[in-house]
Amino acid sequence: MKKILFLFLIIICASCASQRSSYIPNNYSALSSSAGGSRYYVKKGDSLWAISKRYRVSVAQLMRENRISSPKQLKEGQVLYIPSSDIAYTDRHSKLNSSGSFSWPIQGEIVNSFGERMDNIINRGLNIKVDGSMTVNASASGKVVFCDYLKGWGQTLVLKHSRDFYTIYANLAKDSVREGGYVKGGDALGEVSSDANGDCVLHFEIRKQHLPQNPLEYLK
Repeated sequence: MKKILFLFLIIICASCASQRSSYIPNNYSALSSSAGGSRYYVKKGDSLWAISKRYRVSVAQLMRENRISSPKQLKEGQVLYIPSSDIAYTDRHSKLNSSGSFSWPIQGEIVNSFGERMDNIINRGLNIKVDGSMTVNASASGKVVFCDYLKGWGQTLVLKHSRDFYTIYANLAKDSVREGGYVKGGDALGEVSSDANGDCVLHFEIRKQHLPQNPLEYLK
């Protein structure tokens, strides 16, 4: 379990800078003709997030349709199958309905959105700024699988929820839970830390297994 969690945390902290392997799905022709999708050639500097926004499909669906196991698995010249927007709409809403929703961990201003590039690193969650130190609440019921300091993230909590969902809460001043314990949705997890400028910003993520999800599609 510790090894699995360690690998999970490595994935959390990794950037999207390296693009190594390429894959053209064997079923591309069948998918394209039967589903009414289109073909896209990956260009230098492309990311799955940017492509998903351009064609109004989810990153998760692009990965599934093209058998991509990691968002890093893009290479210039690679051919992607882009499903039609109708298929994407159905997929997105079935995903939301089946997985349920999460509550906002804190109320504040979103200063950095999901997919936004910061210092050449793609943001995999939301950065939420609050006025002064404020209590952070569990977005949903779950188990505390990580509770420790991470370089660049500060004090960090990871909760494991049902259906292989995880929520991540970083830049905490202190926490009020213990690793291995269980919390209910809305329970206090800790307080937001302040940076050198005095700003209090919580970094929050929702992941399906190790894959980042856009929190705004889940938060209620």
